[in-house]
Amino acid sequence: MNKISELDLTKYKLVIFDWDGTLVDSVGSYKRWDQLFVKKFYGIDWPLENFHILSQEIKTVTSKHSENTYFRFLDKKFGNGLTPMQEIWDNLYKLAPIIQSEIIYKPRASEALKLLRENLDLKLALSTNSEMQDIKFYSSSKSKTATILNPISFFDKILTLNDIENPKPHKESYQKLINYFRVEPSAVLVFEDSLSGVVSAKATGVDVVAVYDKHSDKDRNSINAIADYSISGWEQLLMVVESQKGYYI
Repeated sequence: MNKISELDLTKYKLVIFDWDGTLVDSVGSYKRWDQLFVKKFYGIDWPLENFHILSQEIKTVTSKHSENTYFRFLDKKFGNGLTPMQEIWDNLYKLAPIIQSEIIYKPRASEALKLLRENLDLKLALSTNSEMQDIKFYSSSKSKTATILNPISFFDKILTLNDIENPKPHKESYQKLINYFRVEPSAVLVFEDSLSGVVSAKATGVDVVAVYDKHSDKDRNSINAIADYSISGWEQLLMVVESQKGYYI
């Protein structure tokens, strides 16, 4: 793996960011959402740590990773498996503001985004396994993220789960963005926190910076073996921008 201080930002034309776990501290919050949903809807108070295990358990029964598939899995595990999907979503939507309104950008992530925009001639895009309805919430007045940096108005292009057939770790989302901007993979830099995201990006031939998130610690060795660079926090990218563009924090 290369040192982050060796990263030459001027060689890139497109920088793509993952959302959950990379820019926002949300991975753990989503598990709390699942826990609250199961408690309110099924009357079962299940330990939070068990929901982290579920994400692995679901992979043993299905290869699909959509949100519908996940919540149908929960319905079968905690209910009778016959609840209409719309009823499930109606109850989830009622809880969404409670959880999502608490989610914030990781320390200095929004600063890093703004400095890249101000100091380099780059296209900035977002690639996420979340659905567009989630990004719309994070761009609304009900969220803390929008008051700092509105993702919908900031990014040049956003690709969500609604736009693809094959979520990460498949390369489709990153390949679509590369094709959309008509750039060579060598001119693309990706920031990702998870192993599935790093695998997805590297499959297209781009450079990848692994962003530390504690929820990916179990995959840390694999992530470090694949990624080109890594940062423990966004302040490290700010230092790179400062050194290359003369911007002083």
